[in-house]
Amino acid sequence: MSEVGQSINPDQEIQGISSKQTKEHFQAITEKHKADPFFLERKKIRSKQIENLTHQLQEGSLTQGDINDILSSIMAEGDTLIETDPLMEIKNRRGLEQELEKAIAHAQRTGEPLSIAFADLDHFKLFNDTQGHDAGDNVLRVWAGFLKSELRKEDSLGRYGGEEVVVILPGTTEDGGVALLDRLREKMPIVIKDYLSEFQFEQDITMSVGVYQVELDSTKNIEEMRDQAIKTADTRVYEAKTGGRNRVVGGK
Repeated sequence: MSEVGQSINPDQEIQGISSKQTKEHFQAITEKHKADPFFLERKKIRSKQIENLTHQLQEGSLTQGDINDILSSIMAEGDTLIETDPLMEIKNRRGLEQELEKAIAHAQRTGEPLSIAFADLDHFKLFNDTQGHDAGDNVLRVWAGFLKSELRKEDSLGRYGGEEVVVILPGTTEDGGVALLDRLREKMPIVIKDYLSEFQFEQDITMSVGVYQVELDSTKNIEEMRDQAIKTADTRVYEAKTGGRNRVVGGK
């Protein structure tokens, strides 16, 4: 066990500060993100912060309560990193599914409607293959930034995989979700036009969307309702794609 004041890192136990739980927590995060340069950079910062805490404790400028509060904040940030897609800076699939489960539970308690939208970029694979992955990554960043700027505070956005995202819309009927996503669909080519003008790419990058109002079935558990919602919305994306792309499909 390290002495107070000694240079440390998150994988070491620190007397009066760290614990076995903290050590295991950092090890778990590191294993999940060891290939993620964004995470590794943040880990270096967290490591330095813990080192500074050690010196402050030695000087008597922090109480044990202060230390515990700061460590809790550091661990909470680690949880956030585990649930965040580093490229698009939105929830990843794990974080998205957990958020959807919470939204379903809330809808069950309150009786409020809950809808989800499954969106997929049209012609993205062709753009990515012909213009390069860096250019494709920038398209995904622009798209995520656009969606985040248009959604409400209570809505959630996550990357399901590749160029697919899911939007969770609490308190929203399927008709309301279709109307919202249709408005965003219309604005999308305009938003991304300036970036695409740098490339010789003849196709517009648009989005196809499937919207589904979650069926709150008391005979099913939350995980089953979650999976059904995602599967149904995904099926409607396929309908939008085969129907000509650049459209929003609901249940009607």
